[in-house]
Amino acid sequence: MVIGIVWLCHVRPVARSRRHNVICGRRERMYIHTKMRNPILLLICFAACYANAYRYSSDKAPTSHRPSSNFQGRWRQPTSLMGDGAGDVDDFYRQYEGDVEPTVTGSGNKPVLKTEEAKATYFLDNLFNGYDQRIRPHHKKRPVNVTVSIYVNSFGSIAETTMDYRLNIFLRCRWNDPRLAFVDYEEEAIALHPSMLEEIWRPDIFFANEKHANFHKVTTENKLLRVYKNGDIYSSIRLTLTLACAMHLQNFPMDIQTCKMQLESFGYDMRDLAFQWKNDGVAVQMPESLTLPQFKILGYKLQSSPKVYQTGSFTCIEVIFILKREMGYYLIQTYVPSTLIVILSWVSFWINMDAAPARTALGITTVLTMTTQSSGARASLPKVSYVKAIDVWMAVCLLFVFAALLEFAVVNFLSRQQKQLLKINRSWLAKQTQFLGRTSVTNQVNASPVPETMVDEDDLRYRVIGQPPLQSTETTSKKKNMSDSYKGKAQAIDAISRIIFPSVFIIFNLFYWIRYKIQNNAEEEFLDGAIRL
Repeated sequence: MVIGIVWLCHVRPVARSRRHNVICGRRERMYIHTKMRNPILLLICFAACYANAYRYSSDKAPTSHRPSSNFQGRWRQPTSLMGDGAGDVDDFYRQYEGDVEPTVTGSGNKPVLKTEEAKATYFLDNLFNGYDQRIRPHHKKRPVNVTVSIYVNSFGSIAETTMDYRLNIFLRCRWNDPRLAFVDYEEEAIALHPSMLEEIWRPDIFFANEKHANFHKVTTENKLLRVYKNGDIYSSIRLTLTLACAMHLQNFPMDIQTCKMQLESFGYDMRDLAFQWKNDGVAVQMPESLTLPQFKILGYKLQSSPKVYQTGSFTCIEVIFILKREMGYYLIQTYVPSTLIVILSWVSFWINMDAAPARTALGITTVLTMTTQSSGARASLPKVSYVKAIDVWMAVCLLFVFAALLEFAVVNFLSRQQKQLLKINRSWLAKQTQFLGRTSVTNQVNASPVPETMVDEDDLRYRVIGQPPLQSTETTSKKKNMSDSYKGKAQAIDAISRIIFPSVFIIFNLFYWIRYKIQNNAEEEFLDGAIRL
């Protein structure tokens, strides 16, 4: 039919540059100069084009909104959202009688809304109409009071080397913005999409002692926004924070630490913005199943301490977590092994003093093991200038094993004095023989005694121990006692060490645990004024 119409119509373009395709049924303006042979043919042409255009517009209607074959109703042209009767097919879905009521009815400036979706859309369009997020609520009037509360999802690792801790929280804030108050909506509060947070004014809160932080976007942004009828705005954001914590490790590992979380305003001073904790006893919430590997949460304190800078005074609130360290790990990994190493060093007191290789190997092994143990205990601690409790323990244990090694050195020295005296006495006798004109040094030593008139009492001290008597039985007994005196002293030192070393170590343990575990247990002092858990 179209080919016939074109054949009937002689189409002649005015200029070569203004040539256009003639397409019947399109809503386009086409500049065509035609010369018709007959006016009747012209009317037929316009009628055919109008019919084709009507059929084309019907085919573009959305199929998802068409009624099913068993539905008894008819299509009708939809109306616009504002009720002016000039709606477009592509801007709004078609409606039909008998199944869904029209979205908007009525006339004038106040439409009557039927569906809930249309009511919400109309409400939001009017709620944010004329809203300026750059201006804070109560501009040039009173400051905005922001009520803050947090919910601790998890309490991560607490690192002594970097002096920080990690936790996951819900940060909840509530403030009033009278520009968002409403009365023409049935619900007490309306939940908005998280993207609307970017469209409203928000307090510029930040964490003053934060080292690292990140939002969560799996599977969607973990944010919540609600607007109440009186203009109150409630927002909740999930955050993972790494916060600095100044630790005092003098009593480590029997210490109690206090770690802060400081929330502060960055740009608005106290004339514009004020933070306060929620005062219904749930400003900080934690699940009952929350546990830490090395610490126990005793409680927390809520404080408000404004910060003063050159640019002004800014509001700041903080929560102080009170953490008590559990000693189970350090008892198993440090205290018990070091105690066993010290006791092992005492085994050398029961080994024969003549077994020098065995006692030497045992002493050196315990010293080296204790040194390694001490280095491992301090590896996870910062390089601070003061002495910690674990430093005192490891130093004393190292001193005990080193003292046991020195004790064997003394005992071994005394046990070798007999041989040394023998060498010294033989040298002296050789000199005396030359002076007396003796011919054989061997005979003088083994057979012929030196006359007593030629040797005074001082010379008798250097006689060979265990030689035949020079004059009488009394002199022989005196020489024999001298030979056994050094060996007896060495044995006596071993016997005394078996008692002294364990006794002193037990006394040290008593003073150590009383000093660091009992006297420094200031748990009640830390919990004064705190909320206990």
